[in-house]
Amino acid sequence: MGKVVALSRFISRISDIATPVLDTLKKGKNFAWTPECEEAFLRLKSMLATPPILIRPELGRPLHLYISVTETAISSVLVQEREKEQCPVYFISKTLQGPERRYQKIEKGALALVIASRRLRPYFQSFSIIVRTDLPIQQVLRKPDLAGRMVAWKFDITFEKRGPIKAQALADFITKLTIEQEHTDREWYLSVDGSSNQAGSGAGVILEGPNGVLVEQSLHFDFKASNNQAEYEALLAGMRLALEIEQ
Repeated sequence: MGKVVALSRFISRISDIATPVLDTLKKGKNFAWTPECEEAFLRLKSMLATPPILIRPELGRPLHLYISVTETAISSVLVQEREKEQCPVYFISKTLQGPERRYQKIEKGALALVIASRRLRPYFQSFSIIVRTDLPIQQVLRKPDLAGRMVAWKFDITFEKRGPIKAQALADFITKLTIEQEHTDREWYLSVDGSSNQAGSGAGVILEGPNGVLVEQSLHFDFKASNNQAEYEALLAGMRLALEIEQ
């Protein structure tokens, strides 16, 4: 599998596809070739037989980055538009390990973006990057108080809604994104709670959105407040957060 992983830049979502095989190989003495392993092996074999043709991007034209997130892996593809078609430049895929699999979906999306920026640093420094995703990554990255694991963003990047992918070579990537899109519920759910005691007052905000997005925010008030006032402030903070996420 090491040789296959080495070809990951040419194969869409290789970590996600190879997860059953990789998990089986890690079990050591309890090795068992399951139907899921056989299916993954056949898919990899087929994709290696007909890999997409990668292009060398032209300077002066922006690059588009698409992100895919699953329970066990994160993937991204860098493309450039040529004659109304999106041509792949580079594929990136990573199998999530241990605590990473427990990340919120929005954190996984941010992790995919960070990994792409590190592996493709020359592209990020030389080209204008347009990140195409329906996850509210931009809003969260610019508010570091929302999640401790998020990092401040240092590149000048534009974020846009995902939209369609116009490339036959990206069919597998398109299929995965389409499945996620079909199960999207556009409703957001806001939960708030406030409390007050002799040590001070504070509140907690949880915003649940489509695609498994979960944003949490903790607040500490510098003024004395009753429990009712703390809950009212939490509600206002939650509404402001929801507006920022939707912008």
